[in-house]
Amino acid sequence: MEKKVGKKALIVDDERTIRYILSRFFESLEYDHESASTAEEALILLKEKQYDVIVSDCDLPGMSGGELAGIARAWSPDTLFVLMSGRSQDHVKVSAAFAWLQKPFTFEDLTSALEGSRRVESDPRAEADGRSKH
Repeated sequence: MEKKVGKKALIVDDERTIRYILSRFFESLEYDHESASTAEEALILLKEKQYDVIVSDCDLPGMSGGELAGIARAWSPDTLFVLMSGRSQDHVKVSAAFAWLQKPFTFEDLTSALEGSRRVESDPRAEADGRSKH
């Protein structure tokens, strides 16, 4: 994946270790990044800034990552949104509009999710073909 100077990422997870690891990932890609431990904190940041990508846990205290994804998509339809969870996708309602990662995952998995999301978003036939971003 090429370096993304000037790109912005938002990391949303209630686990400090996950936020730290994902911060290191986005640093390696030269993204500016911020993090939040709840969806509510993320919404405050989203009111102030636009992000190129948001990576959020599904199982957050208070508002879920899925609810956050819906709001973020309404406010910023061009932002890539990656949902992640330790539970299987079968237990979480996820729209085809979002990429999905099951924890634990590798940096390569996240890179693939980001690149796959960009390909699907840039191909208007993807929804018609039944392809999704997971």
